Formats: sequence, C-alpha cells, structure tokens
Amino acid sequence: MTIALVAVLGETLTDLLEPWPIKIVVDNILQSKELPPLLGGIVTGLFGLNNTDAIVNFAVAAVAFIAIVGALSSHFEKYLTTSVSQWVAHDLRRTLYHHIQLSRQSICRQQGGLAQWEARKCRAIRF
Repeated sequence: MTIALVAVLGETLTDLLEPWPIKIVVDNILQSKELPPLLGGIVTGLFGLNNTDAIVNFAVAAVAFIAIVGALSSHFEKYLTTSVSQWVAHDLRRTLYHHIQLSRQSICRQQGGLAQWEARKCRAIRF
C-alpha cells in the first residue's frame, strides 16, 4: 500500500510539473529573463554554459523526465489498485460462500418446521 501511495503522489506531482518546462522556455528564452540562481546552476552543471541552447536542452530533458516518471507512476498506481480490488473481491466472495454454506447447513438441520419438499430442496442444493 505504501508503494501505491508513492505512485499516486508521483502521478500527482508529475501532473503539476507538466507545464513547468514551457514556463522556463517562455520566461527565459522568449522574454530573455535570467534563470534563478539555483536553476541556472543546475542548467550550467548539466548542459554547460547558461545560454539559450542549454536552457532548451534542459527543458527537453525535463519534459522527458516528467513524462517517464508520470508514466511509471501511473502504471504502478493502476496495477496496484487493480490488484487490491481483486483481493477485496476474492475475500468478499469467500466470505459470502462461507455464509451461504453455513445458512444452508443450518436450514437443512432444522427439525420440525420444514416440510418434506423443503428437505428435498436442501439435499438438492449443491455448492
């Protein structure tokens, strides 16, 4: 369940981060604003000089990274929630089957109130 929670949080985070690379391109290339110092250091460290090409390369890498993390998170979230729902359905079926078996045995064991045709029906029921 912890992995499912992490997957849901990862999917949510990537959904929130999707427009961020476009903001970087619009603000820092089209409007010629300077990158914040922290982001400028990351771009310089990964792609060399802090110029237009490096910013575009960083934005493309960010889009790819966000898409990959989002896809993996979505896959694990769907897989784990499907697995959990199947486990719950299986447990409910087992519990219901057990309850039906106990009810059938209880009805068939009752003496006195059952008519003969009800007794034959109890013997005919097969689970």
